[in-house]
Amino acid sequence: MFTRIVEFTLKRDKVDDFRRILTRDIHPVLKQQAGFVDVVGLVSESDPYTVISITFWHTKNEAERYGAEQYPRFIDMVRPFLQAAPIIRSFTVQDSTFYKIAAGKAA
Repeated sequence: MFTRIVEFTLKRDKVDDFRRILTRDIHPVLKQQAGFVDVVGLVSESDPYTVISITFWHTKNEAERYGAEQYPRFIDMVRPFLQAAPIIRSFTVQDSTFYKIAAGKAA
């Protein structure tokens, strides 16, 4: 399993707009992507304008395909709500109690 972690810093007056676009426009398309497993959204307790999105994918190739084909379009949709460019990081999921993934297990 593979994950993409994207950190967003939102404009102070655009939090609701950002959330609306995510739930109405982005999440439905994301759920239809090949290899998509789940998405988790996090909001910082110390800075409510810092948001992290963690997407889980069956394989690195599927995550990379999403990153090349859909992600640029999604960023264009939320760009008006951002203070800065998002920070993107990718990881191989080594283990998880949530998904019961064994260390080093390939999908």
